[in-house]
This record gives sequence, C-alpha cells and structure tokens, in this order.
Amino acid sequence: MSTQRVSLVRRFAMLAYSLSFLGSFLFFWWPLLVFDHFYDMPWLIPFNTFIALPLLDAVLGEYRYNWCVEEHKWLKQQRWLRALPLLAVPLFFVYQWLMAGYFLQAEAWYQKVGWVLTAGIAGGVMAINIGHELIHRRSKLEQRAGGLLLASVAYGSFKVEHIYGHHTWVATPKDMTTAPKGMTVYRFWWRALTHTPVKAAQIARERAHKQGRKVHELWLLYGISAVCLVAYIVALGVQVAGFWIAHCLVAILLLETVNYIEHYGLLRQQKDAGKYEPITHHHSWNSSRLLTNIVLFNLQRHSDHHAFASRNYPMLRHFDDSPQMPQGYATMILMSLLPTLWFNVMNRRLDSLSAP
Repeated sequence: MSTQRVSLVRRFAMLAYSLSFLGSFLFFWWPLLVFDHFYDMPWLIPFNTFIALPLLDAVLGEYRYNWCVEEHKWLKQQRWLRALPLLAVPLFFVYQWLMAGYFLQAEAWYQKVGWVLTAGIAGGVMAINIGHELIHRRSKLEQRAGGLLLASVAYGSFKVEHIYGHHTWVATPKDMTTAPKGMTVYRFWWRALTHTPVKAAQIARERAHKQGRKVHELWLLYGISAVCLVAYIVALGVQVAGFWIAHCLVAILLLETVNYIEHYGLLRQQKDAGKYEPITHHHSWNSSRLLTNIVLFNLQRHSDHHAFASRNYPMLRHFDDSPQMPQGYATMILMSLLPTLWFNVMNRRLDSLSAP
C-alpha cells in the first residue's frame, strides 16, 4: 500500500510538472485572456520578460530533480506531452497576427516599439525555441512544424545550420555560434548573422547534392518566409512590413543572445589528427532555474541537450558537474548586454572550470 501511495504521488508530481509547460504559451496569452484592454499595454510582455521573470526566477530558485527510469517510461507514454510543442504553430501564428494589428492601431512611437518587442519576444520563445525542440524530433511532421515556426520569423537557416553545423562543431573554433572568451555579444551578433545563413546554404547544397536533389531545403524555408511577409502586406497594408521585419529581427537577436550565453568560452580539447573530444554535458552552460525552464521547455538544461540531442524536453537532466550559470536565461541575457559585468562574472566561472 505504501509503495502504491508513493507511486501515485510521484505520478501526480510528474503530471503537474508536465502540465506546467503550458506556461510557455500562457506567459504570452494570459494578458489577452484576462485584460479587456491589452491593446493599451504594449510594454507588459517586455516588462514581464526582463523584470518580473528574473525576480521570480531568483525567488523560486532551482529544480534539479532528475526522473528515474520508471518515471521516464511513464513520461514517454504520454503522447499529449510529446504533442504539446505542436500547439505553438496555431498559437504563435494567431498571436503574431494580433500583435501586428495592435502595432497598426498604436499612435505613439513608443507603443509601436512595445508591440514590436512583444511580438519579437513571442517569436523567440514560441517560434524559435519551440521550433528548436521540434526540429530535433525524428518524425517528419514535427520537423516540418519546427521548420514552419522558424520560417515564420525569417530564420529558416537555423533549422539546417543548427542540426548539421552547430551540433557537430559546438565548443570548437569551427562553430560560429560558440563565442570565444572575451567576445562581446554585439560582435557575436554580427558574426552569427553574417556567417550562419552562409554556412546553412553550404550545408543545404551539400546535402541536396548527396541526395540527388537540385533544390535544397532552404529555398522552401525562405519561400515560406516570403509568403508570410506578402500575406501580411496584402491583408494589412504595406505599413505592416516594417513591423514584420523588425519583430523577426528581435526574435533572431534573442536567439543569438541565447546562443551566446549557452556556449560562451567553452571549448572541447583537440586530439590527434585534428579531431575533437566527444561532446558531453561539460560543453554547454546549464541552468536549472525552475520558472524560466518552464517558459522555455527546459532549454536551460542545455548541457544534457547537447550530450543527447534527441532527448525530449521533459526528460532533460541536470548535472551538478556541468558548467553552471548563476541565474536563468532572462537575467543572463540582460547581463550579456553589459559586457563589463558579463566578463566580470562569466570569465571568473570559466577560469574556475580550468583551474586544477
């Protein structure tokens, strides 16, 4: 009887934990459901993201629990949990459309900026982050849904370069999304934005050639982005083009800032014949802050993600011996924008990792 009670308690805990990932969507949708005049609150989501979320993250602390084998089996059996990220497709497209409408209704420039940031943050979380989760799945449906989400914010190149470039060369000088020690996030943005699309095109051409295809995947992804932009212009007028391009740029820069903080200064050892040591949970910065992991589908357990890229978000593990960030992503993003503060905090952590 006691064993059964423990089992039921653990199952309830797993169910509650699993349902908490709905918070990734509710983070953006709750104001529309609660407030009749959300269209008068263009800065609410940016405020929640970069002020309220870091404060709550610090208060709630970390969640380091790793599921046991039996609990993993139960989680894998929950098909709805696997399908949950697919909700991002309709929810983000509708949200993106609503934010475009609010942008056009806004009169003051600071209101328009607020709606661009709101849509861009939603694009970084619902489109890019959840798209990232989906492109790592094995099923074609999930991979295509992930590609569609990435294309909706004009960053389809990430689907190709991330899988076949970043996950191969992470924590080496060959990876343009691994920032070397001493590089500012602003230099990193330029490097990522100028090198990632070029590298993605090169990889896509090579893959298409090996598969005997004349047209590679990027053409489809770029085509979807173009169709999205044209559809917005036709439906809402040419003035919406600025909103669409600007919110895509915000989403992309948010992603690249996350790339910056996830891999800053970490390098794999090079062995004989130019080969590098295998990727392990020591080659990415990790954070087990509870609240931001809920909002980001456990992305902050990034060390385990790179060690086991196909592992789904609920099963990602915490490792005490992984490089640890002092706070969650929302706080670390803000810190990265202040290079002196960033170097003061993170270079010390880097040095402590290499200390005997």
